[in-house]
Amino acid sequence: MDIIAVISIVLILTGAMIMLLNIFKSIATLKVYFQVITKDTSSVKSVFRIHEFLMVFFLIGYIIVAYATISRIELVGDLFVGIIFFFGAVFVQLGIILQKKMIESIKTQYDNAIKLQTILQEEKKNLNRLNNNLSDEIEYRKKVQEKQKKLEQKLIRSEKMEALGILAGGVAHDLNNVLSGIVSYPDLILMELDEDSPLRKPILTMQNSGKKAADIVHDLLALARRGVIDKSIINTNDIISQYLRSAEFEKLKTFHPNVSVNTHLDEGLPNVEGSFIQLKKVIMNLVSNAAEAQPAGGDIIITTESLYVETPIKGFQEIEKGDYVVIKVNDHGTGISDEDLPNIFEPFYTKKKMGRSGSGLGMSIVYGTVYDHSGYIDVKSAVGNGTSFLLYLPANYKSKTTNKHPVPIDEYMGRRQTILVVDDIEEQRDIAENILNRLNYSTTSVASGEAACEYLKNNSVGLVILDMIIEHGIDGLDTYKEMIKINPSQKVIIASGYSETERVKEAQRLGAGEYIKKPYSLEKIGLAVKEALKTS
Repeated sequence: MDIIAVISIVLILTGAMIMLLNIFKSIATLKVYFQVITKDTSSVKSVFRIHEFLMVFFLIGYIIVAYATISRIELVGDLFVGIIFFFGAVFVQLGIILQKKMIESIKTQYDNAIKLQTILQEEKKNLNRLNNNLSDEIEYRKKVQEKQKKLEQKLIRSEKMEALGILAGGVAHDLNNVLSGIVSYPDLILMELDEDSPLRKPILTMQNSGKKAADIVHDLLALARRGVIDKSIINTNDIISQYLRSAEFEKLKTFHPNVSVNTHLDEGLPNVEGSFIQLKKVIMNLVSNAAEAQPAGGDIIITTESLYVETPIKGFQEIEKGDYVVIKVNDHGTGISDEDLPNIFEPFYTKKKMGRSGSGLGMSIVYGTVYDHSGYIDVKSAVGNGTSFLLYLPANYKSKTTNKHPVPIDEYMGRRQTILVVDDIEEQRDIAENILNRLNYSTTSVASGEAACEYLKNNSVGLVILDMIIEHGIDGLDTYKEMIKINPSQKVIIASGYSETERVKEAQRLGAGEYIKKPYSLEKIGLAVKEALKTS
């Protein structure tokens, strides 16, 4: 074998090795390609199968030519064939390199596509997040607008109530002054009459009528948020039971003979601190409403229970956490529409019959009274399915206040101590002076705060009865401040037809004594004066 045959054999074997190596490289490249391609790759797989088939075909050809070359000594032909196959293998290698570059390019594009897809997915998430935030913002703005609307409605109602309250307060103040004579003077007249006098009954009737009128004044003052509340520890079961035995309830039954009232009262009910009279009016107004709502007759159910509110209850009002006595008045009547429900506690917003059920102030008084007792109201109603009013009053576990019995006049008679009455209304001064003179006190009266201070500069008195509402000049508080400058130990009790305002409380913090409400009664003013003069 000469050198040419050797070269030919080497070329053929080298080409065969190159071809074999390319088969493995092609398979490895194909595997990598399949790992990164996730979509349909059937056409790509077909190209690679053809390529592998050709390389296997060339490899078999190399083996046959190599065998023929070794067996036959045709050096030129063998060398030519070896060179052809060698360069064929080289071209196949170049094709593999180009194919690899193409795959790398496709892989790069694929990676970029994956990155782009990832970016798009992130952007989609961001858009979804923005959409959610936008939805939350829209929902939040809706809630804010609803809350703002409710606040605006509440403000309008408050302004309306304030305007009516100012009117009611002014009317009540004037009525109180007028009623003082009707309520107060009968006590003095009755003291002069014999027990069997035929005048006693009409005078008592006059006095009782005056007291009922005074109760109406208290209703007006409750509407004006200026009511004087005589608070004591009471039980709401007693209030309900007493109302159901009252003349007012008997009168209601004559208007609504087909309405019956059933009670489910909790025997272990805690007490509350409040006004027996005002809470009785609340029950009266709610029962009257329930009867009016059932013109054809029906049942009214009054329920009481003790309830601890763990988490705030959102209803007509939001009931805060706390321990409550709950009074529920339920009927199965016509119900209240959603349109009317927000307005039911506004003054004069009524659909009742005038002359039978009141003038439209009843529910306003209910609302004001519950508010004055630091309580809450919830209302549940549906047209045609009746209404339930629920009153939440703070529970009080102190013992009930015992009922006060009339005190004999001898126990609060005076010993000619000197008393100065300060009031800008002449009738009020006359009433107070007459009562105090009858109780054996020596009295003087003045019409203004300035006059009172001038009097005290030159005279000594055991007690001053000071009206807080003085229209002209300095009022009661400023008068008291000037009095204690003149005499720091001056004893003073405060009188008014209004409630204990901040100015009243400030006067009491400075040292003023008991607060008594108008109209005066003999016993009321007598006991207050007796108590104030105890340490004289």
